[in-house]
Amino acid sequence: MVSDLDGTLWDEHQWIHHDTAAAIAELESRGVELLLATGRRLSSARSAFALNDLWKPSIMLNGTLGALFPDDELFHTACFPVEAGAAVHEVFLHHGHEPVLYGSDGLVYGAATATTGATHRRALAADLIESDPVRHLEAGTALALSINGVQLDGLEGLCSDLQGLGLFVDVYQDPLYGQWSITAQPPGVSKQTGIDAYIAHRFSGEPRPAVIALGDAGNDVEMIAAADIGIAMANGHESVTSIADRLVAGPAQGGWAQVLLAVDEFS
Repeated sequence: MVSDLDGTLWDEHQWIHHDTAAAIAELESRGVELLLATGRRLSSARSAFALNDLWKPSIMLNGTLGALFPDDELFHTACFPVEAGAAVHEVFLHHGHEPVLYGSDGLVYGAATATTGATHRRALAADLIESDPVRHLEAGTALALSINGVQLDGLEGLCSDLQGLGLFVDVYQDPLYGQWSITAQPPGVSKQTGIDAYIAHRFSGEPRPAVIALGDAGNDVEMIAAADIGIAMANGHESVTSIADRLVAGPAQGGWAQVLLAVDEFS
């Protein structure tokens, strides 16, 4: 099974409800594997896992990076093709934004003129290296481009133009950095393609396992739609609540624990 993190497994304070924690332990006792899928970068995911002493294989940056924690062993990367990356960067610039770039080395690169929000800059801290994103795009080492924690005005048009390039893109209210954020990953890449990469890595030569997926936001749509059972948080975005097989209460109420009922259907 696979789960989103923020707004699904835990709340805005990265707190896991005791019912959810008990359900995770129960899954482990049953031998049910849990894969985590998030828009977070590697170091951000790692710090949250350390806070909760929760170490699971993870898909990050919306499907572009896969790692086995706690050793950070990578099993998947999906970088921008050079021409596609350049086109995406140009769209950001056209809309008056210079994004930060997430490299395949786990670091974040941004020009001095990057327009990502101040809260995001502070959160990046030592991970942010001042560097022209173009250099990394030309090297084919870019996993994603983003601006986080900015005003909504103008982002809708940016989102639309990025989607016109064949990208899975979502403008969302950011629970980590406030205001609004937008992340663009390579064309055709989503959390679902990252899940497929994990299944190929973990279950090579074996029958494809049944998948239960839980999420709450626009970047979860593809994996909810592809899952054998797709579960959305009832307080989640309409894009996922409208396609989910069932709805459960949000992380503050421990609704995640109801995944055990779905697991029972495959027993």
